Amino acid sequence: MSLKPYPWLVLLLFLFLGNLTQTFAPTVDKTILDNLTRAFSWDLKLPCIPSRDLVVGQPSPSKTGLFFVKIPKCASSTNAGIAYRISARHRKDSAHVCRVEAQHSARRPRDLRNRDRKHSFLWTFVRDPAKRAISSVFHLKISRDGLAPTDTNIIAHLRNSDNQMTRYTTTTGRRGLEEFPSAANVSQTGDSGRMQREVKGRLVDYDFIGVVERQDESLVVLRLLLGLDAGDILYHSSKISGEYDARCVKIQKSFISPGVAAFLSSDEWLARNEADYMLFAAANRSLDATIDKLGRQAFEAALAEHHALMALAQTECADKIVPPCSKDGHNQRKASMNNCYWNDNGCGYPCLDEVSKRFQEQKERASERR
Repeated sequence: MSLKPYPWLVLLLFLFLGNLTQTFAPTVDKTILDNLTRAFSWDLKLPCIPSRDLVVGQPSPSKTGLFFVKIPKCASSTNAGIAYRISARHRKDSAHVCRVEAQHSARRPRDLRNRDRKHSFLWTFVRDPAKRAISSVFHLKISRDGLAPTDTNIIAHLRNSDNQMTRYTTTTGRRGLEEFPSAANVSQTGDSGRMQREVKGRLVDYDFIGVVERQDESLVVLRLLLGLDAGDILYHSSKISGEYDARCVKIQKSFISPGVAAFLSSDEWLARNEADYMLFAAANRSLDATIDKLGRQAFEAALAEHHALMALAQTECADKIVPPCSKDGHNQRKASMNNCYWNDNGCGYPCLDEVSKRFQEQKERASERR
């Protein structure tokens, strides 16, 4: 098996994953990682295909436009807001935005093998597999369904998380990895060769894969690839632990007990999620390779600008964001319809637009004075 757990893995998981603030991933074999890594590139114009509707409710047969695949608990609502923001800000005219699809795709996976590669852009974000799985259990099962956060309950649902990111990112119109050998028996690690081919396919099929733990770096790279403005990648996080989601369900803070940490360091967990750990490692390495290709100096300058603009937006827009549910749990969906692009995606965009406009004007005046 290419994933190498260490004896002190349980302690690291308990200390680091316990508060979900640091990235952890077991080592992926360097030869495999070298084969999976790519520097993303985009030499074409932004594929803005005119559409009357900002939100495409159901996947359509279209092979063109912006396609963002929302992997659950990978900052998917926040980054869907970015997709809608790009669409709205680069509209062709007052009646048409850029065509974008940004949905969870597991139940209705798209067949994008024959998409028009010159007139479409396919992207997603991935996350440390253990963090993603724990976040999913706490939000969907414990917060929404009222499941008791016992080790037994949490581990039972973690056993349902096999390679979720690799499955979600399929472009074949099927769930992906369905025929993989079961990794329930820890003496079997599954078909590593096939997993590598599946992950390699994701890196080839996608025009960009960002990393949640490197959110701002990833968005800046996306901006530079597509030739976007600094204001196009402004955002407000859609779901925050301790606050309420779009259904007015309070999001319980995640934690990892020693028992759950032990499971997350086990051969069983690593075998069940081998493809996802490969994908996460390859996306991290590919992000670095893409930054090198774009040029470190240009990237650092764009990142500094992004941080400055985000800080300004936080100061000026924090009290002007109207999500579907208020911070004290009251439904305000009607008011949010003029403040969010869709549901809890891209909330606060009117203020973000205004901040971006003033920032750009100041930047232009400073340039003229030089």
